[in-house]
Amino acid sequence: MDAASAKKEIEELLQQVNTQFTDVNEENIGAFVDKVESLHKATVMLEYAFSAVSEQTAQEEKVSEPVTTSEPEAASEPHAEQVVEAPTPTVETVQPEKQDSVPDIVLSINDKFLFTQELFNGDASAYENAVAEINSKITLEESSQLLENLQQKFNWSDESEAIKTLQLKIKNRFT
Repeated sequence: MDAASAKKEIEELLQQVNTQFTDVNEENIGAFVDKVESLHKATVMLEYAFSAVSEQTAQEEKVSEPVTTSEPEAASEPHAEQVVEAPTPTVETVQPEKQDSVPDIVLSINDKFLFTQELFNGDASAYENAVAEINSKITLEESSQLLENLQQKFNWSDESEAIKTLQLKIKNRFT
């Protein structure tokens, strides 16, 4: 997606959010969250497009600056300055290296509320940190180990429905 189409998509999504969701409630929260996630993705893509263009422009400007040297031309003019144009190399856009990564854990607004209240004793910051840590793990084993550490830290019961749900969500992340 190029910058212009990403910008247009962001504007359309903002317009939809402004017109359709003047009153966010339980009935339309899912659609609202979907629109906000779409808006976030489009914004990230636009930011990436702008940074790639900025980097390319900066490289082109850096390369096209004339280079001056102070070399003697001949014996009659020992300190004459000579302007040499640097050759302009072709600049290729380099795509970021794709890693074998796993998608982030998929959690609904209800999951967030449940986990924050039941597992993190109402501490939204602890919940956000835990989700970020879970998303940073690239294997099921690493995620399971992290979950065990969190279970000990927050003294979670193995019988808790919330912990069972979180375990399932983590497992689904790797399938």
